[in-house]
Amino acid sequence: MFSTVPAALAQWEGYPTPAIPRLPDGKPNLSAPLPRKADGKPDLSGIWQSTRGAFNIAVGLKRGEVVPFNAAGKALFDERQANNSKDEPGARCLPTGIPMRNQLNTPMKIIQIPGLTAILYESRTTFRQI
Repeated sequence: MFSTVPAALAQWEGYPTPAIPRLPDGKPNLSAPLPRKADGKPDLSGIWQSTRGAFNIAVGLKRGEVVPFNAAGKALFDERQANNSKDEPGARCLPTGIPMRNQLNTPMKIIQIPGLTAILYESRTTFRQI
């Protein structure tokens, strides 16, 4: 007999990620100084998630405004719309690169240690080692 515990999936909800500077109300302090490693370089370790709309480059535009394409960008956009983005770089490249990841609403975790930076993607359970 197998049993599952659905509530276990949310066991970390509300758990504050350690080492994030916080405001008195507990929210992350987005104006805090950039964390630094011992060598003084920026420490990007942590969980990151884009706030941009997934694949919608018109997010934030007001009614009647259009996306400000240049001629080459508009031509490429129209071509990819016509052929269902079959030649878009992410169509055959896994894991997805950072430019495309910024269009998705799934988190990624950056791990920085001396000599290695790794990015773990929430979707497709993939990683990128730099």
